[in-house]
Amino acid sequence: LFALVNGHCVQGRVVFPAAGYLELARAVSQRVDGEPSGAAAVLQRAFFLRPLFLSLADEASVTCELDSSSGRLEVASVNAAGGDGVAHFAAVRVAGAAAQAIPPALRSVRECCPRPVVVPSLYASLRSMGLEYAEDFRTLQSAWTAEATVAARLRGRKVWPGGGVHPADLDGALQLASLLSPSASKETRMPFAIAEARVGASSGRLWAAASQRGADDTAVWLGSPRADAQTRLSGFESRALSAAPAPREQRPLAPSRYVVEWCAAEPEAAEGGAGAAPPLPRVAVIADTAPAALLRLGSLSSSTGGALGAERWDAVLLAALGPAFAHGLHALAGALSAVQWQASQAAPVPVWLCTLMAQPVAGASAARCAHAGMWGLSRACRAELQLPVCSLDLDGEAAVASVARLLGGRQIRLGGGSVHGLRVAPSVESEAVLRGSLLHAPRLAAPVDCSFPEAICLSAAGRGAIADLRVDAQRPFDAPLAASEVELQVCAVGLNFRDVLIVLDEYPGPRVDPGTDCSGVVRGLGAGGGGHLSIGAASFGSAVGCLASRARADSRLQVRKPSATSFEQASTLVSTWGTVHAGFERLRLSGRRALLVHAAAGGVGLAATEYAHWLQLSLVGSAGAPWKHHTLRSLGCRRLVSSRHAGASVVGLVGLLRGSRAHAALNSLSADFIAASSAALGERGRLEEIGKRGVWSDGRAAAAGVAYAVLDMATEVPSRPGWFLRRVLQVLARRLVAATVRPLPAVAFDLVRQAQAAFRFLANGRSIGKVVMRVGAPHVSRSLPAEFGAVCGRLDAHTRRAEAALDGDSLSRACELLDALCRQYVQAAVEGLAAPSSVAAWHHRLLLRWCAQQPPCAAPVAPSAVVDAHAGLRPLVDLAERCGPRLGAVLRGAASYQELLFPGGSMEALLPVYEEAAVSRFYNDALVAAVESVVAALPPGRLLCVIEVGAGTGGTAASVLPSLELSCARYTFTDVSEVFLRQAEPRFARFARFMQYELLNIDADPRLQGFAAAQFDVAVATNVLHATPFIRHTLRNCRRLLRPGGLLLVNEALATSAFAQITFGLTDGWWLFAADPARLGQSSPLMAWEHWRALLAESGFARSHAARGGGALRTQAVMVAQVARRPEAAWPAGVAAEAQLFSGGL
Repeated sequence: LFALVNGHCVQGRVVFPAAGYLELARAVSQRVDGEPSGAAAVLQRAFFLRPLFLSLADEASVTCELDSSSGRLEVASVNAAGGDGVAHFAAVRVAGAAAQAIPPALRSVRECCPRPVVVPSLYASLRSMGLEYAEDFRTLQSAWTAEATVAARLRGRKVWPGGGVHPADLDGALQLASLLSPSASKETRMPFAIAEARVGASSGRLWAAASQRGADDTAVWLGSPRADAQTRLSGFESRALSAAPAPREQRPLAPSRYVVEWCAAEPEAAEGGAGAAPPLPRVAVIADTAPAALLRLGSLSSSTGGALGAERWDAVLLAALGPAFAHGLHALAGALSAVQWQASQAAPVPVWLCTLMAQPVAGASAARCAHAGMWGLSRACRAELQLPVCSLDLDGEAAVASVARLLGGRQIRLGGGSVHGLRVAPSVESEAVLRGSLLHAPRLAAPVDCSFPEAICLSAAGRGAIADLRVDAQRPFDAPLAASEVELQVCAVGLNFRDVLIVLDEYPGPRVDPGTDCSGVVRGLGAGGGGHLSIGAASFGSAVGCLASRARADSRLQVRKPSATSFEQASTLVSTWGTVHAGFERLRLSGRRALLVHAAAGGVGLAATEYAHWLQLSLVGSAGAPWKHHTLRSLGCRRLVSSRHAGASVVGLVGLLRGSRAHAALNSLSADFIAASSAALGERGRLEEIGKRGVWSDGRAAAAGVAYAVLDMATEVPSRPGWFLRRVLQVLARRLVAATVRPLPAVAFDLVRQAQAAFRFLANGRSIGKVVMRVGAPHVSRSLPAEFGAVCGRLDAHTRRAEAALDGDSLSRACELLDALCRQYVQAAVEGLAAPSSVAAWHHRLLLRWCAQQPPCAAPVAPSAVVDAHAGLRPLVDLAERCGPRLGAVLRGAASYQELLFPGGSMEALLPVYEEAAVSRFYNDALVAAVESVVAALPPGRLLCVIEVGAGTGGTAASVLPSLELSCARYTFTDVSEVFLRQAEPRFARFARFMQYELLNIDADPRLQGFAAAQFDVAVATNVLHATPFIRHTLRNCRRLLRPGGLLLVNEALATSAFAQITFGLTDGWWLFAADPARLGQSSPLMAWEHWRALLAESGFARSHAARGGGALRTQAVMVAQVARRPEAAWPAGVAAEAQLFSGGL
């Protein structure tokens, strides 16, 4: 039986079809009566009791029993081990029942059904309802429908040797019933009852029909086209199937997850100095009387009896360590009593809940969960009652002094953790783990198990709201790949307004899953898939319900993607350009004919605009917002009208056409715009309607006197796949290669994080061109799959090419002149100081010390001489002229260096230095080349998470972001000042879909500033890491942000210059390095490459490389450092998919 019906799946499982029960009943009836093969049987009051699920592993048997006296017939399954059977079907067999009223011939029913049905869309709709049919059960060839009747032609079948009517044929007739109940299309419906059935043998050319007579009364017929139906059912009812429990892999994915890990930390140094011993606190220890428990706390004073309130205590320690607290509830009861006493005090004493090995620490044995409730209690007390309740986990080997230091305060204070702007202060902790004498504190970390499974899909709990969309794990396909099908690994999906209507449950057609235009990689190909595709080839085309990692489609609906076209670009053209191409073929326009295109700023509108220019047509377009008009005018569409009001559109058309009429119109708007478009056409004008709502009937179009035709690619493509492949997709691919078609502008969203945002963006009409959903591999992965050598090789190759195109000799000469000019300013400032004591600021005294050591200039240099030597240094000369003459005044405190560098709080004086100066531009381009090298090394669909440290004025972001536009999942723009963040947000509004703006002081542990460890693939820093107090801490914090295999890209100056000292040296941040042990004795924070390489290795980077030019370019470099990859076996076990988080209150 499984081999016969394995193409019939319901909610992912093979189910024996209702047609199979009817055929079993017919066969038994024939056998009992001794009738010839294929004789008909008549059944009444037939009920389908329980679904019969089948699998290859089943050893059950199916029996069909008939009681000849009562006529009762029952089909049941019996387990191989014996026992009672399970009834699945019951009916009453009758002999000589009255003939049912049937149509004269099934072919005549088709004549009453004028509207064709797109059969592939019907099966896609059934699949969305949980009914999935393999190729052998897709027996419908063509179908037509009327108001309450539907007719279909089935595939021809030879005489079935196993019986009278094949279950797939009768099931095909029952599939038609779904077209008669659109209101119930949201449910998985199964046959429930049949009032009367006549089941006869059927083969050859078969037709089927169904007619709805009441709310729960449907008649179904199956037979040859010219004769009476051999099989006919009356009173057919279906019921919604109760939803089966979702498989584990289909659980909805959490929108965000985080993991806390225990990291070694240093307590804050004592105020009395390193040698001062802190006074021992008076601690009340609540514990059992077992000596082992007291020994664990050493010589701390303990009290096992008496009232806590009898004395004054510095802290109360509940030690849940001994046998009395072996049961978690006993410990929890004791903790609750201590907390209740604490809450009753006027000045609550800190309470420490001490557990034994309750928390997992890397490298230690497994944690014990018996006392996990005590940690939850302490968190609830802090959150709800603001009580000083702390948690401490021991391992039985903690030293008394270590415990005493922690208990001395109300909370645990760790050095260098809390961050507020540029200030780094001790962090305050309420939880700690002590392993021996080593203290551990909780810190954010990225999940070690990938937050998203290998295959994902977009689903909705219910239709009607975008908010119901969610990302689920995608289940494997149950049915084998059909001969004509192709299976894709989807990389990008172009969204259409039709998809929004489907999600909102407003689409007038059959119920299908959203998503049709896709591009991806071929992973499976049926035996009859044709020669135009191959395994591993990149393709694009149409696939219904393709908002998933994997999708299946007719192989004739896919074509090879040109290598020069990205997946996102290809997905913008399938429906848009295909609709325009098919519409223009029908319109047959050429020369200077006038064409009206509505919604010209949309995807179809932009494709039509380009196509019209290619055909040299006279174009009139409509658009809504003024900024859309501006964009269309920049694309050459000069004649525009409003698309917000039909009346205003008509007035504008009359003026633009100057009394003439358009020859054709392409309309996607509804309501009065159809009539307005018709009025704008001449006598032989043609109106191609591509909208989905408010479409005219044939009678209304005839009354208007225009040639009105509806172009619906959603029905054209599945019904004519050969035409779509040859006349649309292959033509489009050839024109993409010839560059006569350009991809549409697109706004890309990530399926994992931004699915709802993408649909809202499209529904709000704010897009120009297309909205694309990037599906590919999830961007959250354990490591970055980029080869270090390949990235560095591409970077070096770019540096050599860029240096060869640069006039190095003139640049070196100009840099020498600039250095002499700046030393002139230094000499004048030193000579103008009355005494060194007149310099008040600490950092200006350090600058003065450097200035006093500079040799005098041999000859005066004019600023113009520097610019004449190389115009690329003009931004540096301008800033030097601004700061140099005022250097002495700044040192004396008579002028503000902030006003020199940031006049009026503006960045205008510094932006050219970072973005336009020759050396800066050279290394900015090198940094972009490094980023592009990383992108080129990614597998298809893989996205990057990038963080820029100290982004400041945004010069680096402006260079890098265009290269990341289609490959970035998240770009985090950080700085210590909110001023920079506020100024950057409007500047980079174009990339808003993946931009984030966060405060970050890289001097301190980023895990204490809301950044989980190991969550970024690439960290970028330009001329910022040197300006930190302790460079080792800075590099370690950068490493903490990166995933295994992640890359740190650093664009830094390597040598001190007079220009840098008299400009950036005016700031206090330049001199923060003065106390850095790694830079003692230096006159500036800048370091040579050899020094950088040693510090990167000390900070945990496995490999590093520097790309730099020669001559004047030698003073700067783009450095690449990589975090070591972790072997697969070294990854800790992840959080189980079924793990639950429990939280509650007191």
